[in-house]
Amino acid sequence: MNNKYNALINELEQLYQITPKHIDGNIMGSMTTWPHPVGVKAFLKFIHVNGNDPFTFHVVAECEEKLIREVGGLFNAKVGLHTSGGTESNILAVFAAMKTTGSNVVIAPSTVHRSIDKACELMNCKLIKITTHPLKPVDPKMIKDHAVIHKPSLVVITAGTTETGIVDPVEEVAELAEKHGFLLHVDAAYGGLLIPFLRKHGLINTELKMTRGVSSITVDMHKNGMAPIPSSLLFLRDEELREKNML
Repeated sequence: MNNKYNALINELEQLYQITPKHIDGNIMGSMTTWPHPVGVKAFLKFIHVNGNDPFTFHVVAECEEKLIREVGGLFNAKVGLHTSGGTESNILAVFAAMKTTGSNVVIAPSTVHRSIDKACELMNCKLIKITTHPLKPVDPKMIKDHAVIHKPSLVVITAGTTETGIVDPVEEVAELAEKHGFLLHVDAAYGGLLIPFLRKHGLINTELKMTRGVSSITVDMHKNGMAPIPSSLLFLRDEELREKNML
């Protein structure tokens, strides 16, 4: 038994040695960050806990509530849930929009993350993409024109695209959502934990907040949050949107 165990540990160590590491400076353009020692400690300490069972493990609900409250303060968000990653958060956002509105039309710029494609395929949604230059944010006028024609249930924009970090005009599209009656999901998986601080220091004008017109926001904790992978948050505009869709 010891020989097999040692052999497995040695194999894992060999794999670790050939794996790129953030702390070595050998990774360029990775979306994830090296986890903080406290995060690693917490991860290992509670590795036996089922995150989907807050009844048996009361700490799950308590920690999630604290996480939503403290991180949500950056975005003026009070309702949300912890998920396994940005893809799950985005899929749940599309799911909630479909159940809430009863429509199946989604509009997004062509720069949107592929998880939105997956979500729409899973839920048999019609995804209409607005051709957008990869180095430019989507044009709000194009969203308005498409909204008038297609009457979507949901529009998805991005606050920090994976490839280039482009931030779509959140405030302008939120105003359109209010006027034209569609839900707005902001995928800030990558930029969510950067934008509030960039704005604070005058480096960016975008205000990423759960304001009128914004229905949901995705923010990843393992992207610039130094949390162990996987870790994401989906913020929702109100408790009704969460409870109604059993999120």
